[in-house]
Amino acid sequence: MFGKFLKTDSATHIRIYSDSPENLRDHLLMIFVPPGTVCWSDLSTKAKYIQYPTNDRLLRKMKKTMKTTEILILTDMVHLVFFDTIAVPKHTRGYVVYNQFCLREQLSIRFIIGAALYSLDGKPDYPKSFRSVLQGALNRHYEPIQSFSMQGWERRSPLPFRNFDYFTLQRSLPAFMDFLAWKKKESSRLCSNPVDVGSIFKVDFNSFSRNHPLFRSFFPHQPLPKETIDAATRSFRPRSKEIDEFLTMKGDIFFKVTKIIRQKPDTFSQAFLGVLRTENGIESPPLFLKLFVEGLFPVEEEHLLSEFNVESRSFEEDPSRRLRSLNFADDMLRREEFAYSRLSTFQGTLLPHYYGIHTFTLDGVLSSYGMMLEIIPGLPFSEVHFEEWKKTRQVSFIRQLRHCIRVLLYAGIEQQDVHEDQVLLPQGQNYSEAAGTIVFIDFAFAPPRLGDEQADKIIAPYVGNSWGKMRLMLNCEHDILEDEWKQSDLEEL
Repeated sequence: MFGKFLKTDSATHIRIYSDSPENLRDHLLMIFVPPGTVCWSDLSTKAKYIQYPTNDRLLRKMKKTMKTTEILILTDMVHLVFFDTIAVPKHTRGYVVYNQFCLREQLSIRFIIGAALYSLDGKPDYPKSFRSVLQGALNRHYEPIQSFSMQGWERRSPLPFRNFDYFTLQRSLPAFMDFLAWKKKESSRLCSNPVDVGSIFKVDFNSFSRNHPLFRSFFPHQPLPKETIDAATRSFRPRSKEIDEFLTMKGDIFFKVTKIIRQKPDTFSQAFLGVLRTENGIESPPLFLKLFVEGLFPVEEEHLLSEFNVESRSFEEDPSRRLRSLNFADDMLRREEFAYSRLSTFQGTLLPHYYGIHTFTLDGVLSSYGMMLEIIPGLPFSEVHFEEWKKTRQVSFIRQLRHCIRVLLYAGIEQQDVHEDQVLLPQGQNYSEAAGTIVFIDFAFAPPRLGDEQADKIIAPYVGNSWGKMRLMLNCEHDILEDEWKQSDLEEL
């Protein structure tokens, strides 16, 4: 894709085009006109049909221009109208039909051009993020496992999914069936040996970073607007020095469960409250433990099997595209660790304090990686009655939430599993307009921008506008959202 700046006697143009012989149309043409030459009130109407428009002559000229342009933008640097269709009905004089977009706020020319190009069907020449295809080799003959013995399983790797070769699973249905049989039996075993209040885990500190490479981005931090920093860093919560001291102690350290928050199959994490404890009984302040037990992970068995079935609509002829919804704990934890590391300066405000990923072993039952975090009081957004708040409080919350999302996107973190329980309000229903705080959690499905998704030295766009889901969750008047949920800026895109 190429750009060219052109100047004529009547106007200045920006032309975005492709040198591909298959594409004979310009992608975009932006026309700058002198102030006073266009009747903008005539173009700001929401009506699809405009009768006897003041700009009739101008629109008819633009109609001809659009034969060679996919998008046309008209602006005098104060007003702007975005056209993707202009048509004049043959038998009705004075009617012009067009789709138009009028600016609601001040935006840069770069942003406008970027947003326009992103709206094009097929997004020509726009790079997309890619995933590396797993390389490997199959055994000549796959020998199915005849029986499963769970004895000693807890003494092996704390990530049992990795005991099955993913490359083989994608290409061998018998191997995948063995995996499903193991998963069913392991889940049943774990459910029959639940964790109880008072259970004691032995902790192997920092085992995750010793055993797995961590995600790191070479992209520098984008400087945040001051109002965004102020909105995201209200009411600082100090980090626990006592817990940090436990992380550096010598000798055996244990985690004692004091409360069970979530423990059930077909979930990606089990959640507990508890304390760290030395052999002589010294205890830390309370902590939140998020345990990733793969034997209890949800697996879409029916859908994944259909990817091997030639007669199924879900059949994947390319084996590298199979089992993409099969999640591994180490991948999820790397995303969590990246978010807390990348946003370390926001721990204690926008994020909980993070105390590392470690191995937690319950003798004879399980050994899994888990993440220790600060306990956040209050309520998740799903439990507050947002629709009952006064309008001024709704507006204050929406503004702050939008700034908090901006912090993540500037850092290269896109949350793809957005739901209301990921947004915590420490003040709960008593959120205040002046000092209310927001805390984000759960980044296991928040892919970071590391640079490996680039194509031809151009950063690829985010996979999807997932935070738009949160916008839809805000149960309030539409006008409030339109006025307060600001458009994405260049760094966010």
